[in-house]
Amino acid sequence: MKKQFLPIRLLLLSILFTLLSGMPAMADRTPYGERRGTERPYPYAPRTIDGNQNKISDALELQMANTLDLNPINVLVTSTDYQYLTSRLSNQGIAANLISRHLGILQLNALPEQIRWLASFNSVKLIEGNAQIKLSDEIPSNFPWRDGQDAQSVSKIDPELVNAKKRLAITGGDSNKNVYSKDSDQVIAIIDSGIDSENFLLNNGKIIYRKNFVDNDPNCPVTEPTIDTNGWDRLGHGTRVASIAAGNLRTKSDFVSDGVAPGAAIIDLKVFGCDSSTTTSVVIKAMEWVIDNALAWSIDVVNMSLGAAISPTDGTYVTEILANMMSASGVVEIGRAHV
Repeated sequence: MKKQFLPIRLLLLSILFTLLSGMPAMADRTPYGERRGTERPYPYAPRTIDGNQNKISDALELQMANTLDLNPINVLVTSTDYQYLTSRLSNQGIAANLISRHLGILQLNALPEQIRWLASFNSVKLIEGNAQIKLSDEIPSNFPWRDGQDAQSVSKIDPELVNAKKRLAITGGDSNKNVYSKDSDQVIAIIDSGIDSENFLLNNGKIIYRKNFVDNDPNCPVTEPTIDTNGWDRLGHGTRVASIAAGNLRTKSDFVSDGVAPGAAIIDLKVFGCDSSTTTSVVIKAMEWVIDNALAWSIDVVNMSLGAAISPTDGTYVTEILANMMSASGVVEIGRAHV
């Protein structure tokens, strides 16, 4: 049965990602992820997005103060009536793109004066900058999981994963791990740099669906992966994450291991291009896709090994709200594991 192994599999997946991160155990950290002994003095509350409650995020206000009034800023506007707001913006010659139907979020370029004008609308709840989001680590040019490096060969030694699986006695719990289906397998959605579907741990139909959310960049063309080339995952990070979660080694090796759940199917949601940064709006689109398609694709887990330069907030940051919505749709989120 598909759901029979769900609780233990999710628990083991979470444990393994923590082990591989090189981070101390949770007992060594505060609830906010800080190492004990280095945390900020109490009382310590999560950061408020809009401290003065003027509908403009504190970070955006700081950016506006350091920006000339003639320089537009790329912003995200959350509104309870995005259709009306889109019409008013159009009358002002401002183009807006809807990036979240669930939350009513528009993406647009606006001058500081226009941002203050938008904040005056009753339907506007929050205006924030379209912040940069990065992978959990910078990806070196010789990263083994980049195309053409040694992760394409079964001689790739992966002792951390091999040893962790032995310690935890992880088997994956799938009697037929060579056939992948949303109807009979656990399904893991990975929001990352894309996945090389021809990698020897991830081929043979394991990637059951993929979608590219990255804007077209002529300097970073996206092409279908082949055995010899990989123009889809240009960084190797998503391929590495997928191999940890669900890699399937069909030929026994003492040096290379299956992933945690080798029988799981994978959905590949690409949000990074040729460098290790993207924008909040791109990640929002991928998260919204998970919410809309969780039932149709039987998604059990979503992994997001990425982060932004913000401290914990009061829960009003847009990606936090969408993460809660994914959880409500039955999807377990695993976030920011160093790979």
